[in-house]
Amino acid sequence: MAGGLPIHIVLDDLRAALCAGSNAVLVAPPGAGKTTAVAPALLAEPWCTGEILLLSPRRLAARAAAERMAQLAGERVGETIGYATRLDSKRSARTRITVLTEGIFRSSPAFPPSCSTRSTNEASTAISALPWRSTRRPRCARTFA
Repeated sequence: MAGGLPIHIVLDDLRAALCAGSNAVLVAPPGAGKTTAVAPALLAEPWCTGEILLLSPRRLAARAAAERMAQLAGERVGETIGYATRLDSKRSARTRITVLTEGIFRSSPAFPPSCSTRSTNEASTAISALPWRSTRRPRCARTFA
């Protein structure tokens, strides 16, 4: 996919962490490739048999991320990689990665009823508050629920 991105340094660590357990926290600076490289890299894993939901804060960002990933995969949006926003959606039966806004996710069956807006915001704050390494290199850390 997107060769040469800083995130590629830790993709093997991320795969290993997710193979060992269902949770991982990936922290990397903007432009490292979190959005465009991680989800497509996980598709080939034997344990990744369902659909990957990738949350985006805005409709435009969701569409742009899906379009970029599809372009890197040599496909059109709506094939393996699609998106779902409040006013627009491009998905098919073949879609394995869906980039969606947080509002669409909250209203979907995938959103656990036990989660509240407050706990989602607290988790986002906790993740964004994690310390950076001095080199600002992406890192993968196993987390425990």
